[in-house]
Amino acid sequence: MKIIQEKSRAHGSLTLACLLLSSASAAAGCAADTLSSEPADALQQLTVRRGSDVVAAIERFSPPESVDAMASQAGSEPVAPAFLAPVVGEAAPQTRQLGLALSYVATSLRNRPGFVAAAVLNGQQGEVAVYSQWKVDGDAPKAFPSEWSVGEALSGSGVQRVDARTFVVDFTAPSPQLDVSKVTSPHAHFGVFIMDPSSQERLLELARESAPKSIGTPGLNGISFHRSLDGGEVINLGVWTDFGGLAELLSRPGFQGGDEYWLGVASFHNVWFDVAAVVTAS
Repeated sequence: MKIIQEKSRAHGSLTLACLLLSSASAAAGCAADTLSSEPADALQQLTVRRGSDVVAAIERFSPPESVDAMASQAGSEPVAPAFLAPVVGEAAPQTRQLGLALSYVATSLRNRPGFVAAAVLNGQQGEVAVYSQWKVDGDAPKAFPSEWSVGEALSGSGVQRVDARTFVVDFTAPSPQLDVSKVTSPHAHFGVFIMDPSSQERLLELARESAPKSIGTPGLNGISFHRSLDGGEVINLGVWTDFGGLAELLSRPGFQGGDEYWLGVASFHNVWFDVAAVVTAS
């Protein structure tokens, strides 16, 4: 096993170049350790808020057998289990794919024009997701730009890209902005709603009315609903200190089995993550 770490003089800080030669988890461990050693200005939190001048890009990769992969292939058709409970009290496994994504974001994506920040998320079923923010000139792109993708790094690694779209923030709760940070919000989830584009606004109307009722769930710091610019998806990025209070949420109106607010409008599934890293352009 050989791990190589390079110092970037251009940025004046330790950037990550963990090259996996023999260990399946070495890249992930090296990536996490190296990013943790960077100065504070390179590890700022990522801020999500409505009306900002950035476009959100969400790219998700999953093993073929994961719920995220199966549900995304099903599209707007319901898939069982639509609600996957998270594992509580255990860290998501650090995989080779996570290490490859961390390395690519830290050494390549962060240096591209328009990059603002990215959160690299480590899924409990082996998923890897990158939530990134970009400043653009002119209209926001409806199609996912190839230069915003980490797919090059994960090609042939055993995970498949199940979704990649551009988004704007529709609303957040309980405050006007939501902060993603390994320190204050070490866990996160995507609530993925897939619908016909003609139903996107109806789904968001229902979400604005019902989703804030989740606030107060033990461990849940905040929610942020994103509308995809192609109209076919809404993702709620929620941030958590821990998932231990989830059962309490499922007893609330609009979240109980058979009474979920999205029924008949969109299919839904959850993906549960640890926040592996937050990387900024500076």
